[in-house]
Order: sequence, then C-alpha cells, then structure tokens
Amino acid sequence: QEVTGTHPLQYIIRRRVALLLGHWGDTLKDPSHRAVAYQVIFALLRDTDIAVRVSACEGLLKLVDDVNFYAEHFEVHLVEAVSLLFELMGQAEEVDTKLKCLNVLTIVMTAMQGRI
Repeated sequence: QEVTGTHPLQYIIRRRVALLLGHWGDTLKDPSHRAVAYQVIFALLRDTDIAVRVSACEGLLKLVDDVNFYAEHFEVHLVEAVSLLFELMGQAEEVDTKLKCLNVLTIVMTAMQGRI
C-alpha cells in the first residue's frame, strides 16, 4: 500500500522501501517472503521516478547476490527482471546508472547459470 501511494512526496517512501528490501534480503529465508520482495522490487522498477527505479535496481542486486538466493525460486521472475532492467538501462541518461543496471544483469545471469 505504501508503495502505490499517489502523494507527490511518496517517492521518498518508495525509494526507501527499495533500499530496505535489499538490506533485509538476508533475513528473507522463506521463499514465499522472497517472492513478495521480488514483486515489490519489480513494481518499483516500473515507477515513474528514476531515483526509485535505480534504488529498486540496487535492491534487486542485493536480493540476488545473497546467500539465501535460490535460482529455482527466482526462475519464474527471470524474464520480468531482465526486461525491466533492460528498460531502465535504455531510459537512463547517466552512464553510472547504465553501469549499475548492467552490473545487476551480470549478477542475475551468473546466479541463474544455465537457466537463461
């Protein structure tokens, strides 16, 4: 509910949620909890605010580059994750943002190994 708010300053909360999901990723051991975290991250990757989208990109990186990451649970989200990251990379103007997206794509592809 906090992620979908329409208040003009709601982007601050959405950005913070993306960062917190990444930081708390190691506590999400239950696959169903991680699935919810992925869905929230993907919703934030579709946001209109570029800062929220970059924060979601960083959050996804931390969720995937984690000891509790299991490729078989993420496999259903793979196409959505890759397409959202490519979309963000294509719309980004800053080279640093493009490199962040590319880094996350690299980590996702490495973590998914032969499932791509």
